[in-house]
Amino acid sequence: MATPTIVENPDPAKTMKALQSQFKLNEKVMAAFKASKADTLTELRFMFANEEEAGSYVKAVSGLATEELNIMVSRVRHMWHAIRQQATVREACKASVSGADLDDMLDDKALVDAKSAFWKRHKLRFPPETMPADSLVSRCSREMSKRMLMVFNVHSAKNLKYQVTTSRKRKHLAADLYTEQDEVVEDARDTREYLDKLMTYMLALAVAGINHTDKDQSQEAVLGADTTCYVQVPLDVAWNYVWRAKRAATTIPGNIRLAWLEKQDVEERTHWVAKFRDGADNLGTIIKEVMVTRDAHWSPVEAPRASTRDGHAERQPRSPNEPQRETKRKQDAPARASPQQQEIKLTRMTGDKLCPAFQEGTCRTQGKGCPTVLHKCGVVTSTNGRVCGKADHGASKHSKADEMSKGAKGAKGKGRR
Repeated sequence: MATPTIVENPDPAKTMKALQSQFKLNEKVMAAFKASKADTLTELRFMFANEEEAGSYVKAVSGLATEELNIMVSRVRHMWHAIRQQATVREACKASVSGADLDDMLDDKALVDAKSAFWKRHKLRFPPETMPADSLVSRCSREMSKRMLMVFNVHSAKNLKYQVTTSRKRKHLAADLYTEQDEVVEDARDTREYLDKLMTYMLALAVAGINHTDKDQSQEAVLGADTTCYVQVPLDVAWNYVWRAKRAATTIPGNIRLAWLEKQDVEERTHWVAKFRDGADNLGTIIKEVMVTRDAHWSPVEAPRASTRDGHAERQPRSPNEPQRETKRKQDAPARASPQQQEIKLTRMTGDKLCPAFQEGTCRTQGKGCPTVLHKCGVVTSTNGRVCGKADHGASKHSKADEMSKGAKGAKGKGRR
């Protein structure tokens, strides 16, 4: 005898009433089930471990005579076996959904309807490098309709350009028997390419999830309305996810940026899959909720310094304003030699030491009683490579005009000779 089909009603009372009618259970048994608060098929399925436990339960609660008790035990066992068998078949069917089934293309009408609805709602057109291929839209649509969403490999996201420029090759095995070669998945080479593929995938979810929800659409035109209440996967929610990933990735050092981005993206989409498969909310609502709960994981943090091969820490990238500040410091610094260089140059020329305080303009002796005695400019000029040597100013007040005048005097002296 075939296992009877049991339909579970959203109202638990109607479900129990249908079971009573279908398996001809008496009021005492139904009252016992009601007292135990087991009013769903899942609860009844796990209420007993086997048919013997179901029979013992009926004997304990029914209080029936032997003749009536035997038939009631049989009916409860039949009910429990039917519930268990139906759940087992459903789980087996759900697990048997293979990747090939999900990769099957939607029919042309379904694809055209989805693209037309997307155009009517958003009035947007994307380049072939961004627009998802029909195969990707079909897969996203089947995953959502079957509530079999998977953590999709973003590296294998195909765009419309790939669709129109490549073709899958078939290999002939025998008469009327062919096999198609598997597509080669090329991993993203850098963060930019990964973000481009992520954008293509999120756009595919938006196209596949363009169907309206059951909520009244008249309130959608209100400014600030929650778009997840009206569309399965709103484009603004998909775009917010991509742009948050793009902003966060810019704060990570380039040598670990791609690995960090892929890790955060996969972890977040794993939460989508868990909530979507086990719940009843549409995917857009789940994406929006998970973005809020996991936003701290995308916050900019100071990444650890990456170690080089010799064990030394690699220098982190400088801030954008650091080169400007360094240039300004060089421009503001006086063009003078170091005190050691000044001392060496003047010692060779005169045999006396140079006063460092005079070079800075802070010597208060004005040459009288100064231990170093010599008050002359110690700047090495760029015209002839010699020390300026003027006594009317120090290195802090040296200018290009002093160099030019000293160079001119040197040229006149050579001419006289």
